[in-house]
Amino acid sequence: RWGTTTNPSTPAQLQEFGKKINEGVKNVEIGSLQIETFESIPNEHLKNIKQWSKLIDVDVSLHAPAVGFDLAGIEQGRVWSESKRLNTENFLKKVLERAYLLDQGKGAPNVPVVVHPSAAETKGEEYEKGLLRVKRDRTGREIKDKFGNQVLEQCPDNLGIRSMRIVNTKTGEIQEIKHEKKFSLSSGKEEVWDIQRKLNSANFTAWDKEKRELAQTHGEILEREKRMEELQMNNLRMEQQIERWEEQDPERFKDQINNLKSRAKQNDILSMALEQEVDSFESSLGSQMEDLYDTFQDSGDRSGKAALEKLRKERRKMIKNVAPAMLEQRELERKRNLSNEERQRLYDLSEKVKQFQQNDRNATLAVLSKLKTPKTFKPINQFSSKQVAKTLVGTMVDTYKKLGDRAPVLAVENFWTDTALSRAKDLRPTIENARKEIVKKLKADGVSEKKAKKWVDHHLGINWDIGHMASLRRAGLTNEEFTKIAKKETKMLGEGGMIKHAHMWDNFGFHSSHLPVGTADIPIEDIVKELEQTGFRGRIIEEGGSWTNSFKQSSFPVVLENIQAPLYGAQGGPVWNTNPYNSAHSDSFIEFPQSHFNLYGSSFTTMPKELGGQVGGEKSRFSGTPNQ
Repeated sequence: RWGTTTNPSTPAQLQEFGKKINEGVKNVEIGSLQIETFESIPNEHLKNIKQWSKLIDVDVSLHAPAVGFDLAGIEQGRVWSESKRLNTENFLKKVLERAYLLDQGKGAPNVPVVVHPSAAETKGEEYEKGLLRVKRDRTGREIKDKFGNQVLEQCPDNLGIRSMRIVNTKTGEIQEIKHEKKFSLSSGKEEVWDIQRKLNSANFTAWDKEKRELAQTHGEILEREKRMEELQMNNLRMEQQIERWEEQDPERFKDQINNLKSRAKQNDILSMALEQEVDSFESSLGSQMEDLYDTFQDSGDRSGKAALEKLRKERRKMIKNVAPAMLEQRELERKRNLSNEERQRLYDLSEKVKQFQQNDRNATLAVLSKLKTPKTFKPINQFSSKQVAKTLVGTMVDTYKKLGDRAPVLAVENFWTDTALSRAKDLRPTIENARKEIVKKLKADGVSEKKAKKWVDHHLGINWDIGHMASLRRAGLTNEEFTKIAKKETKMLGEGGMIKHAHMWDNFGFHSSHLPVGTADIPIEDIVKELEQTGFRGRIIEEGGSWTNSFKQSSFPVVLENIQAPLYGAQGGPVWNTNPYNSAHSDSFIEFPQSHFNLYGSSFTTMPKELGGQVGGEKSRFSGTPNQ
């Protein structure tokens, strides 16, 4: 069951695979860190790896690129976009298609493909041991003691959230909020502003800003309409004066009449400009209302959605009633040289339309003033969970249609604990929701529910990485505290066979030092036991790459020794030991010189260089020996 990885920094995965089978490894995980590196691996190399693995009975898994690869569609941890998510979904489909090139066919296990849910830059929650939060009731309201002071409480696992990223669901922009203490202006006391209070404040501020912008636009319209009315009244008074002068003595008051006519004409021009501004503000107001309606559909509560839906229906009735008047108004406005009756009719229609617009604005503002604050900002784990599930659904439905039962098994890996979807409370529901939606999609395509559920339960799950989980120690946990939480996370993730694949490596919790199992202080044995109690029987891949890079020797033999792996696959027999002189069988151990192997060959050392061996060109394995 135990295996190891190739070097993920090179596209020469065929050669790397050869090195691992040369070591006698039975489970090899190939892959790359960078997307560019993965794209540089020829398909022919993947096919060759398949042929060799089938020939020598080695199982292969694939690790998808990790650097800059975010299933939710978040770029550089700063901003989300649907176009980026779709691009990621399409790339993941291609990864699974290429992984299928490693498939050994009917009867062999499906190829596991490991993928991170988020990039390293996509931060989620950062924890601090012992950090207290504000106690709240079921409605989310803060609980106060009899003196009006905050009541604080311990967080789950005694891990408070020191900082968290939140996403503006309208713009996709991401920002950080932090737990801190502030002095209250009203009480003069220092109060805790925990993550929930900061989130509520961000949403309130965003909502208040939208309402103020709406009210401001409404005010601009009212101001211009008032000015237009004043100009119309001035023109009416001037027309009346002109009529009186013309009746009395038009020649005598000729200059005065011309002056008033000129002023009236200027007023008409100004009124037309004001009317254009009103139309512009009306258009802006309509867009703002559309945005608010959309915001509530995505982020509002049920009562708010119901109130807006009622307003929408009432508004449709009002528009239907005023539509004939608006149509007639536009026809009269296009005519030239209107008669007095037509001018009066146009004025009456304009007043009717204007009254509708005022009533519409007033009704909208009245409803908006009573709505609860929508959740424009959402915690990144909540937001990413929805987007990642969408990516998984699109990918797996497409893969089912193309590859059916031989499709690779996609295992989503928990990443560093300060990144999005890294904890069991967020990652497991994401996979569960994706599974449910995939079943719905496949049923709609004519697949039976039983078959669809069986397929998705087998082909989509989790890759449990204990090395990443160990970064939780940065919060200040002791070994005992970490072990307790890690076992709890393992059980929560693994229930029902959700864990399909596992990565095991060691570190001290503060840096990405990929050490062999047993060389740091992660309680691997306890975790593996807990993992097996969930029914897990998949492959366990050790990732001791830092050891290989630093000490220029394979980490896999070190792991086998540290886990006391049996030499012959049977419990109770001799176990692996990298130093034969210290083993129970040292008396019978014979050390052959390197020249022996150079002369006669051994195991896979005589394979071509492309596969990790030492033989090149056209020569046979006995080239240069007395045998030839």
